[in-house]
Amino acid sequence: MIKAYAVTGEDWDYGETGEIVWAENANKAKAQLALAEVVNEAEYVDLRAIRAPWADGMEHMNKDKFCIEMLKHGWRWYLGDVGPDISIDETAIPVLKKVGSIEAFASAFDKGQLTYDRDNEEWKFNETN
Repeated sequence: MIKAYAVTGEDWDYGETGEIVWAENANKAKAQLALAEVVNEAEYVDLRAIRAPWADGMEHMNKDKFCIEMLKHGWRWYLGDVGPDISIDETAIPVLKKVGSIEAFASAFDKGQLTYDRDNEEWKFNETN
């Protein structure tokens, strides 16, 4: 039976980064990411794999719905060249559901249609832009 694992490694720019993968065991989960060179071309020995039981059975879930599940469980994505101080986290879920995908979220941000209010710790979508 395959199980979900959070496989992580260190990223030189953003700190710890990783993916959720499904595999028979932690070693096979790490091997999947090491072969795919997802985590800054990290070597197998540099990766950590821990069980993510919340993601068991979600391997065939729609990518955008799974991204929302990841956010609900503490994952985040940084918005490209903006840097590590602006990221998509659980506060973005309402807007993410509205725009439909991570790609649409990033596009709206790039176009100035979406801003982050640091004082209130919330994303604001301006539909008029």
